[in-house]
Amino acid sequence: MEITAKNTPNPDHPSLSGKIQSVTGILPPSVLGKTMTHEHLSMNFDVAFVKPVEADLKKSIMPFSMETLGWIRYNPYSHKPNLQLNDIECEKAIIDEMKHYQSIGGNSIVECTTHGISRKAQFLFDLSILTGVNIIAGTGYYVAAAQNYKLFEEPVEQLAEVMRTEQLEGCIEAREIRCGLIGEIGCSYPLHSIKHNFII
Repeated sequence: MEITAKNTPNPDHPSLSGKIQSVTGILPPSVLGKTMTHEHLSMNFDVAFVKPVEADLKKSIMPFSMETLGWIRYNPYSHKPNLQLNDIECEKAIIDEMKHYQSIGGNSIVECTTHGISRKAQFLFDLSILTGVNIIAGTGYYVAAAQNYKLFEEPVEQLAEVMRTEQLEGCIEAREIRCGLIGEIGCSYPLHSIKHNFII
């Protein structure tokens, strides 16, 4: 993965100081209003899967229904479909939730899905345009277990370059959309050696 960021911000925005970089562009802080500061509007959370006991293995893939709801609520991380928050059905539900959020006075959301849990920058952009809610997307790397093993070979400078590029030039998966923060940087105990590179 070769990404080259310029040492200066995008020429359209010579200075980001005192400004908010949303998925749709630069905003003054005064327009943020009521803001939810750590959300995941679309992600794949397979990394959190907890294998259930042998007797419950079939339940880990059963569909959502009134009959299965109790087990899923008690075992949310052992139900594989419950960890898929980025399919069409989920995206439709998120659109409805965001419209409701906006209708009751919500203005902005800080979206903390990063590399390793399937951020979808284009969906965030479309969602912001559709609902009128400001979305600030994050860049960075989630826990080591969520990463492609090839990433472990990258020097810390390249990891930093990706984060810098995504803020100044555009996201890897959608180059016209920029991130506005670093995070969520997922850590777990014991701290994996690659996580030292993610947080340096």
